Amino acid sequence: MNRDKPRSSGRRQAMTDERIHKTTQKLLSLVEELSTLQAAEVELDGKPKRSYQKFSAQSAAAAVEETTKPYDTQTEGLTPLALKKKKAALIKKYQHLQAELQSLINQQQAETAEASQSYKMSAHLLGQTIKIPKPKDPTLFDFLDNLPEGQQQSVIETYGGNYEEYQINGTKPAEIRSIAEGVNVKATERKLIDALCLLLHTSSNNTNEERGDYYTGNQEPELVKYPVLVGKQKAPRLSFTLYEIAKAYHGKDAIGGFDLENTRKTLEDLSAKSFLIRYERKTYPTTEDAKNKRNKKGQQLQYIKEIVETYEPLVRVIRSSLEEYYEGEATPERTTEILVQLSPIFRDQINSYFIRIPQDLARRTHIAHGNKPPSKEALRLRDYCLAHIAKKKYTFELNLETLCELCANDTKPGQRQRWYRIRERVDEALRTCTRLGLITDVANGTNATGGAKFIFTLAKDWAAHTSEALSLEDYTTTDE
Repeated sequence: MNRDKPRSSGRRQAMTDERIHKTTQKLLSLVEELSTLQAAEVELDGKPKRSYQKFSAQSAAAAVEETTKPYDTQTEGLTPLALKKKKAALIKKYQHLQAELQSLINQQQAETAEASQSYKMSAHLLGQTIKIPKPKDPTLFDFLDNLPEGQQQSVIETYGGNYEEYQINGTKPAEIRSIAEGVNVKATERKLIDALCLLLHTSSNNTNEERGDYYTGNQEPELVKYPVLVGKQKAPRLSFTLYEIAKAYHGKDAIGGFDLENTRKTLEDLSAKSFLIRYERKTYPTTEDAKNKRNKKGQQLQYIKEIVETYEPLVRVIRSSLEEYYEGEATPERTTEILVQLSPIFRDQINSYFIRIPQDLARRTHIAHGNKPPSKEALRLRDYCLAHIAKKKYTFELNLETLCELCANDTKPGQRQRWYRIRERVDEALRTCTRLGLITDVANGTNATGGAKFIFTLAKDWAAHTSEALSLEDYTTTDE
């Protein structure tokens, strides 16, 4: 996912505060200037006409002497008409600055409210959940040579290969040809990823970006070896009870036995899966570093692009229970406390490249989907819209077939998606995202080959936006 030079949320709020301070100072300066003009206007009204006319019967020396008796250096030699015009210009400028200050204050309040009612998700992680594998895209078979040695051995042995043969002859298991890039998971597992991001936010230092424990969880993070250019990255560690993760997963406080078991099973399923994760990360030098680092042509360094390639689980369950032994007590106190280790992608560049997610998104999505668990198609379309909003792109176009491929994403490399089989589920996903407030309008069009395409308009203030659900059938001109 390409993006402009990022700004951290803390830096953005600091810039807003600074702009408010500067605008306030300008307003105070204007008030003083207007007061001076007001005094000058009163004094001019009490003088005879000859005393402020530029040309009079007085001698040139007397005229010069008269004009060197100003009320203020800014009102020197002004006639009542000129004074009136200057005052009107200052009042107009004052009103403009007043409106700008109010806008900045509203922005500051919105940023504060957004930060307190939302959590951050790394845009790198979100980007993995919306990837659409194409028949000719590289798979794990192609990327195996680029993985660290430990991961290479794990992959080969997991799929029935021989690591020694791979080292000697380069022999790879045929099964890994079907493993495409991205985090393609069930709807229940995608919901669990949101819940883990929420718990990572609430249990971490999420305010001070300068500290080393920023978004690392409530346990000591693990240093994980990543590709050579990226180096070691912190893998967050979280400790929580099954009840806590179930609340975040279901988006409600009333949790029953079925909810707990459902959450436990989903966590087990997700932790048992590994994913081929590949993305670009950009790092931007400071102004000083950019000036000091130049190429042979003398051009300054703009940014460094690194490629992350790894095959690993998103979640590792390290401990699923805890027993505490107390003196004089024969039976330990047992609690269902879970310790998990998350992939570094959960926090990679989360200070500068992230998406703000409302803390009650699980509940909102459930309601928008007709008060039932959201489908995989609805969650993938929702994520695709969120990714565009994060890049401040509020319109995008999709061909009908591409839209269906995006929502379903259950093809294997080398197979072509039969999009017409999932039209009803895609239509339902569209209605869900519209009720959620993400999509405000869908316009139909025609692509270069004459097929149907759709132009989506997204809401900037989607978290508070509601609108009537749209139906894909209202915008398509193709026959079933």
